[in-house]
Amino acid sequence: MNKPPSPQNFLTRFQVYNRHPSFGKGIVTLMELIQSGHSLKSASQQIGMAYSKAWMHFNKAEDDLGFKLVERKTGGVGGGGTTLTGQGEYFLAQYTRFEFESRAEVDKVFRACFPPDNRDT
Repeated sequence: MNKPPSPQNFLTRFQVYNRHPSFGKGIVTLMELIQSGHSLKSASQQIGMAYSKAWMHFNKAEDDLGFKLVERKTGGVGGGGTTLTGQGEYFLAQYTRFEFESRAEVDKVFRACFPPDNRDT
């Protein structure tokens, strides 16, 4: 049987949710930037997202998941800020693990279905 060349790449997207897809790459990136000391405003600017849209993503995710991912501190004399809650930090770590391990398994299946020796190079 003459096999066609295997594709070289694949694309997967991971989102976790209860009722509505709300927690995926965008919010994960924002949370990682907040965790590394960025404000939500600078984090959203860094990824080219409007500040209001970033808040919308957090509000939707928190509503769907049933807990707060971030703690909001109103500005003023000492300045405001956004930090991850304990539950937010834990959830981010678990999601990161889930995504990493899932990608590794998907990669194994991809290579089994589309072996490199059958790729047109």
